[in-house]
Order: sequence, then structure tokens, then C-alpha cells
Amino acid sequence: MNVPAVPALPADAEADHAAAHAALAEAVQHASDEVQRAFVFLQRRIQIESLAHVDPVSARPVDQLIIPAPRSFLTRTHELRLQGAGAAFRHLDSRATMRREGMIGHVVAHTTPLALHALFEGALPSGRETNAGMWRVTPTSWRPEANPFEHPPATAVEALMAEAVDTANDADRPAIVRAAWLTFTALSIHPFVDGNGRTARALALGVSSEALELGVDWGLAEQWSVARRAYVEMLQAGQRASSYGGRQLDASPFVAFSAEASTVGARLCLCRVQTLDLEFERLTDAGLSAQAALLMLSVRCARFVDPDDLDALGLDSSAADRAVAELVDRSMIEWRQRPPSRTEIRRSAHGLAATHG
Repeated sequence: MNVPAVPALPADAEADHAAAHAALAEAVQHASDEVQRAFVFLQRRIQIESLAHVDPVSARPVDQLIIPAPRSFLTRTHELRLQGAGAAFRHLDSRATMRREGMIGHVVAHTTPLALHALFEGALPSGRETNAGMWRVTPTSWRPEANPFEHPPATAVEALMAEAVDTANDADRPAIVRAAWLTFTALSIHPFVDGNGRTARALALGVSSEALELGVDWGLAEQWSVARRAYVEMLQAGQRASSYGGRQLDASPFVAFSAEASTVGARLCLCRVQTLDLEFERLTDAGLSAQAALLMLSVRCARFVDPDDLDALGLDSSAADRAVAELVDRSMIEWRQRPPSRTEIRRSAHGLAATHG
């Protein structure tokens, strides 16, 4: 075996993880359709930001907000990374749907790392060529002063990644263990010129999706991104060897950290569902229709909602028109030009924002 061993997870950690995700699934399933849509709308944005590692800047990052605002300023690199992460997330969502319908065996196949990498790197977010969708054919830019661990030669990459995918799909371990293990192993193999972190994190979402009632781990990528220092430290804790060697690597620190991150993320998501539910009830009690309350919730979560977002909320044109008119009549929202700091390619220049009245 040329890949690391898949570690076990302590029984209490496994139970905590299962309980947290079960509680989240129950809360989502018992919420109204509008609250479910508002939750997915919010979480999809956070998930994509986390996969791209383009998170809001917080003065106190240890104190996570239940409803975090999007990043205030986007560079062109940020924008392209977010577009790539959005495409990669849609790819995983499609494959997860195909698996649920019995059309494919696993969400993550041998070609999935290449497909994800092509989506992440296809628009050249770094401004340089990274051979999107292709295994690296050169040595990595190894810096022993930063990390003494040296990645395997390019000639070994394709076979190692195939073995890693097979192991992640077939090992007799909980899905969160196999998902985190695949991220650790992919990062240790370092199969691409750039975009390894984004691709490795996305692979974990694909593996874990097969075992979760909601079909996606809404909290793992976010917690990895928030705890970036611990993420790197736990990765390096398992790479104490001087060079790649399957049995010389220890995935257990990273797996344990990731299981806890997923648990924390699920609990935070539960708080979000509960918060959205309470706010939705408050808005409808104040006389808003359900669709107007959904739109108002989404504007408050996103700070700015454009016509494409209305489609994502599941509002057809007539329903959207009625909801917008209702909120405008109450002076709760208004049409504004997109802030210059958030001008984006292929996005409308105008959208809905909450009034300050």
C-alpha cells in the first residue's frame, strides 16, 4: 500500500459528530420551506467562500458570527477563485445527485480530482498558467525551511491519487474519517501545480456527502478556513517524514481535527437554522408574506441580492416581483447599484439592499 493508513476515530468523537449532524438534519427538515431555502442560500455562499479561502475579514476571527457578512472587498483574484469554487461545488452537487439516483457508484471517481482542479484553476485566478485539469509533471516548489516534508515525484502522482480515491471510497471507516483522510493524502501527494488545497478540500465534501442525511457537510470547509493555522499545523503533524512514503505518514492528527471541525460546523449551522427560523417568524408576524419574508432574510444575510440570486431562492419571476414590491412598499429594501468593491464579472450592476430607515 502506497498511501497512508486510514486511522480510526475515538468512539466519543464519532458519536458527537453523528449527533451534531443528526440534530442539524432534523432542524432543517422541520423548518418551513422558506427557512430551508434561506439556509441553503446562506450556506452555499459560505461554502463557496470557504472552498476558495476568500472569507470575510474579522477583527476577532475566534468569535464566529451566526450570520456572517460576505467579504467587503473582492480583488480580481478573489473573484476568479470564487467563480471556480462555485463551479466545483455545482459539479459535486451534480455528482451527489447522480449517486442518489443510482446513476454512479461514488461521488468521487478517479477523474474527479482532475475535473475539480480544472474548475478551480481554469480561469487562471493566480494570473499564471497552472495546467488546469492535469496532474503535475514537474517537482513541487519544495522549501525545506518551511516544511521538511518533500512530496513524491511527478511520475508517481497519477497512481497514488487513484489508490487514494479507491481507499477513501472503500475503507471500513466513517465517512468523515475517509473524507478528511483523502484531503490529508491529496495534500501530501500534492498532485497539481497549484490549487491543491482547494481541490483536496472539495474532495472531502464529495466523500462525506454520501453518508449525510442533508447530502452535504455544510460546516467542515468553513471551520477549516476559520481555523487555518490549526489546519496547517495538523497537516504538518502527520508529515514528519523527510519525504513521501505511505506508511511513514500519519493522518490521525488531521483526521481528528477535521472530525471536530465538522462537529463544530454542524452545531453552528444548527444555530443558523434556529436564528433564521426565529427571524422568519418575526417577519411573518409583522404581516409580511412568506415569500417577502424569505427575500428579506436573504437580503440581510447577503447584504446585496441581484436577479440571479432570486432564481437561487426558488422565486419565479411573478413571485419575485410580488415579494420585491411588498418590501419596497414597506421601505424595507431598495434597488441600488452594486458597491464598487463588489463589482463582479457576469453579475448584474444593480440589486436589492436593505434600507437604513
